[in-house]
Amino acid sequence: IKVSTMIDTYVGPTIRLTVRNEEIWRLERMEKMIKERVGEYLYNVGDKRIDELMVERMLKEGITISIAESCTGGLVASTLVNFPGVSKIFKGGVIVYSNESKAEVLGVDRKTLEKFGAVSERTAMEMASNVREKFKSEIGIGVTGIAGPTGGTSEKPIGLVFFAIDREGQVQTRRERFHGDRNTIRMRAVYSVFDLLRKVL
Repeated sequence: IKVSTMIDTYVGPTIRLTVRNEEIWRLERMEKMIKERVGEYLYNVGDKRIDELMVERMLKEGITISIAESCTGGLVASTLVNFPGVSKIFKGGVIVYSNESKAEVLGVDRKTLEKFGAVSERTAMEMASNVREKFKSEIGIGVTGIAGPTGGTSEKPIGLVFFAIDREGQVQTRRERFHGDRNTIRMRAVYSVFDLLRKVL
């Protein structure tokens, strides 16, 4: 049996199993072992990516969504609209890159920005809650971080990203530190959004 891992900056770690036809029983045994070891981190057996799975689920259940992005610059929204029929659930999104736009366009409290900074859990939470209210959606997503190559500090290094998902007033957050170049960090952030969404749905 041959086991290979393919680390893709967007779809996440992927495990592919390959066997000869006469050894298919070994494939089934290995698949069972992987499921037991990976547990909750396994989101699919097959070819569908996590973004496709989440869109399918939201379409099936009629769950509406809106997005507020900073460091990802619209990549999360762009990923959503890759799928046909998404207009039924995607209410809209905003790119609020500067502190001014976060406050003026989205209504993030200036005191939050001053005390915690644009790249913070609190700011991500307000982004998620405010965009949900703005577009009257069931779910609101907020993403803010430092994609680099400049702008990092010892307290807030390059690759630091905060995520928040507000589902009807219940907010879940995540803090991640990604490595790689600017585009790699941004794409990994997109993947992380859908992974957090998986746990909320």
